[in-house]
Amino acid sequence: MFCGSASAANEFAGEVVGLQPAPPALRPALARAYHAMLHSQVNAGLLDDGGPNLSNMKTAYELAMERLGKSTPLSKLTHGQKQQLAELDSQYAAKVAGREIHLQEEIAKTANAGDSEKMEQLQRQLAAERKALQVELEEKKEEVRRGRS
Repeated sequence: MFCGSASAANEFAGEVVGLQPAPPALRPALARAYHAMLHSQVNAGLLDDGGPNLSNMKTAYELAMERLGKSTPLSKLTHGQKQQLAELDSQYAAKVAGREIHLQEEIAKTANAGDSEKMEQLQRQLAAERKALQVELEEKKEEVRRGRS
């Protein structure tokens, strides 16, 4: 089993403390920590007697795909579901556009009248209505994805 040399342990001990060698009183404890770290890496299959064992290591892409698969199982959408989602997008885009046109006209009128307080209120209302329509759209899309609609 790979244990490393005493000089490697002392070198590690020096690096932990800083650029200067570790005080003699700390060297045994740091050497034990170094050896424990090496043993854990050997047991985990990351090291063998010759150094790093790269055959067991996974790429970042492989790790990300594993996490993605565990957290959100992907489901295929049917052709009908895709059509329903596209129709919902279209309907809600029209609803948002209609509200924007109406409220932008009101905002322009209040801006011409010089009522900045009313104009700010209408702008907040427009933002709130956009957000509410977006939330409603996402809820309906989720229902379609789950097959409830």
